[in-house]
Formats: sequence, structure tokens, C-alpha cells
Amino acid sequence: MTKTNQAIPFVLFGAVVALIVSVAANLYGGQFGLMAGTCISYALVGLFASLRWPLNASRIGFIAVMPSILYLGWLWLFGKRPEDTSLAASFLVFLPALALSASYFGGFVGRSIVVRRMKRAHLQSKQ
Repeated sequence: MTKTNQAIPFVLFGAVVALIVSVAANLYGGQFGLMAGTCISYALVGLFASLRWPLNASRIGFIAVMPSILYLGWLWLFGKRPEDTSLAASFLVFLPALALSASYFGGFVGRSIVVRRMKRAHLQSKQ
């Protein structure tokens, strides 16, 4: 297993935890809770994954958005109560978009930190 493929289980697990945090934040904080919970939790997933493994931010975002899309499909197909249907309709637009952008942003910030560390180490090794 390559080093890049080792990150996929971590990103998927982190995305599931971030999805649970997002749903709980939506239930307790409304749309502002959804936005804050999703952005913070998915950005942390992207940041930690990109600091540890050499992944592009776009790959982190693509992997992190999969559980939210699967969750929305499950709610849409198997939601029996009207609350489930309305929850799926409101999530359908915002949750995957927020998850993708926040995890991409976290991955981008993590990669830039790694590049700065490598540049600093390279300059110190020349001296």
C-alpha cells in the first residue's frame, strides 16, 4: 500500500466524524450551526490529512465529500418521516458543497505549511 493510499481510511473516518458533527450542529444550532460545524470539522480533516500524507487538496476534498453524498442519498431514499425529507432537501445543496470547500481549504493550508517547512529545512541545510 502506497503512502498516499494510507490516507484514504483516515480521511473517510474523519469525514464520517465531521458528518456526525455537522448533523448535530444543524439540529442544535440551525443553519448557522450547520455552517460553522461543517466548515470547522471538515477543514480540520483536510488539515490533518495533508500535514501527515502527501495528498493534493482536491483529492482530500473528493474523498471527504463521499460520506455526505451517501448520507443524503440514504435520507432521500429511506427517509419515512416528513422531517427526514425536509432535512435531506436542505442538506442536498449545502452539506456537500460546504464539505468539499472546507476540506479542500484545510488540505490547501496543510500543504502550504508542509512546503514552508521543507523550504526552511532546505535553507538551513545549505548553511
